[in-house]
Amino acid sequence: MGLGSNLYRPGGQMKTTIQWLDAIKKARGLSSDYAVAKALGVTAQVISHYRNGRRAFDPYTAAKVAELVGVEPMQVIASVEAERARNDEQRAFWRRLAAAWLLPMCAAAGLATPAPSVQAASVQQVSNLHIMRTRARRRAAAASAIAELAAALVGPRRAIP
Repeated sequence: MGLGSNLYRPGGQMKTTIQWLDAIKKARGLSSDYAVAKALGVTAQVISHYRNGRRAFDPYTAAKVAELVGVEPMQVIASVEAERARNDEQRAFWRRLAAAWLLPMCAAAGLATPAPSVQAASVQQVSNLHIMRTRARRRAAAASAIAELAAALVGPRRAIP
């Protein structure tokens, strides 16, 4: 099974917290949520909160889930954050981030890659991130140069008596 199949369900949707819990059961041959709770080092009540949508994995628990299921932690973290997101923009961000992370991992491992639509979105996202970083660096350099020029023109600041 490729990396992409662990993160994405048919239709390009990411796994939910409940699906990750069920994946632990399947991967570890566990028969109850109590056993899943013990494997994660949490209480059965916490598992109940996960299943009822009252709580989501924190990053540490997401990493433990990834370890138990045998996937990279970023897969679980991104899918949980997308599920927890409060609006479509945030959900789209986490999906793009997961896809941008997933492509190089799949290529490096020689595994199956996500659907072409996910690939296209992730390539565009990586390009956009590069452009945004470059613009931010240029703005910071320009602001620094302006501050230096202003300091040279005005001279040292003095306290007003």
